[in-house]
Amino acid sequence: TLLASSAASDVYKRQHLSKENTRTHLSDDNWSKVLLHYGNVCAACGSSPDEKGFQQDHKVPRSRGGTDALTNWQPLCDSCNNIKSTACRGCKEDCSKCSWAYPEYYRPVKIQGSVLRLLHQYAASIGKDSDSLVTEWILEKVKK
Repeated sequence: TLLASSAASDVYKRQHLSKENTRTHLSDDNWSKVLLHYGNVCAACGSSPDEKGFQQDHKVPRSRGGTDALTNWQPLCDSCNNIKSTACRGCKEDCSKCSWAYPEYYRPVKIQGSVLRLLHQYAASIGKDSDSLVTEWILEKVKK
């Protein structure tokens, strides 16, 4: 299956990295602007750069209509870039609503395990779903 996977990868590369769709990179000056905008952390997970730095990532892939405008670039660590690449392969969803393209808007909220346990216990004690309860609380705070 490794050979089949490699062959599939070669087909994907030929289809998506044709002469019309070659990879592009930002100049050092423009990449510095993108890094500054994101506070020099991975746009998806918030990690600091390792010794190799970050991957220059198109938020909306060029193959899906994305451009090389500075606003369509984000820094991703190797791990997040690999996960995004896998998640996006063959995806037909609207990129403008994707957590990989716009993690600043759609990134999951991280809640400490002990706090999450308290949330679930409280929700169960009042007969509500935890997701609905959190949504209700947020809307109460935001809709003042």
